[in-house]
Amino acid sequence: TQSIERACELINWIFEPQCTSSDWNFTVSDCGVDGRRVVSFAWRQPKECRGGEELPADVMINECPYVVWGSTQAVGLSVVVGVLLFLVFVMSVVFIKLRDIPIVRLANVPLSLCVFVGAMFTY
Repeated sequence: TQSIERACELINWIFEPQCTSSDWNFTVSDCGVDGRRVVSFAWRQPKECRGGEELPADVMINECPYVVWGSTQAVGLSVVVGVLLFLVFVMSVVFIKLRDIPIVRLANVPLSLCVFVGAMFTY
């Protein structure tokens, strides 16, 4: 029985088809902090081919469709937005403190509030 099993394995090995691109899968990693992704290739399991095309090497993609938290771009953008929001808040406090000055009192209050609230929602 062992010799029959060996003979069947040898026959199966001889008649296995050659490997093609349809015999492997690929996966794309998430964007890293450096803004890159990796495309990895692996054989479909169980592997039922031999020879033919070889498995491609991993490929590095240099662009991500979004900014990754923790990257230098995200940190820089967060700092800029934080500073701008702080400035809008300071302008609002100054406006409220100086509301009794004639020029501020003559200003259209609903319009002024819309400007400050709009500035906050812009960032």
